[in-house]
Amino acid sequence: MKLPEQEVEDVLATAQVLRIAMNGDDFPYCVPVCFGYRDRTIYIHAAPRTGKKDELLARDHRVCFECETGVEIRRGDNPCRWGMKFKSVIGIGDAMKVLDEPEKKRALSLITEHYTGSGHEFTDEECRTVTIYKIQVLEATGKAR
Repeated sequence: MKLPEQEVEDVLATAQVLRIAMNGDDFPYCVPVCFGYRDRTIYIHAAPRTGKKDELLARDHRVCFECETGVEIRRGDNPCRWGMKFKSVIGIGDAMKVLDEPEKKRALSLITEHYTGSGHEFTDEECRTVTIYKIQVLEATGKAR
């Protein structure tokens, strides 16, 4: 069943893990990340050093993302009758490195709020120790079963 737009927003607002797929060297590259979401923008953080994710995003800013909530195995009388309960969202977007310090602070606070229910005031030093990417959501669709 296709999810209505509000339920797509709800999944993005409550999922615990977001997976981001990027154009890799020879194969696609997918990585699970912690994230924050607001106003069709996903924020993720990374270590300040350059890693594979940084290298790939520097070459191609296009990403695909996926997350889910309510995952539950539905057992049947035999394995052919098993199923899965879930709500999932898959989308595409443009990932850009956030360089503006006030925006980095807001993004980090939003990521914190996503997991704890409240934001946090980050210092300039704390902001310098992370890299922040924002993914502008271009398209997102949801599915439930």
